[in-house]
Amino acid sequence: MEGSQIANLLRAIAEVVESDPKLAKAIEKCLTNSLNAQKSKDLSDATPKQLDASKTLENGDIILTECR
Repeated sequence: MEGSQIANLLRAIAEVVESDPKLAKAIEKCLTNSLNAQKSKDLSDATPKQLDASKTLENGDIILTECR
C-alpha cells in the first residue's frame, strides 16, 4: 500500500469518526486502554529484577556485571 493510499484511508476513517460521536468515543476508549496498558508494561519492564543472593560478594555488594 502506498503512502497516498494510506492517507486516503485515514481521511475516510476520520470522516466517519467525525460523523459518529459514538464511534469516536469507542475509539477514544480503546486507545486510552491501549496506551494505559503499554505504560503499565513499560513500568513493569523498568522495575529492577531481584538478584540471586548467591551472586553477592562477601561484603554484601552485588556483583557489578549483573547490573550491566
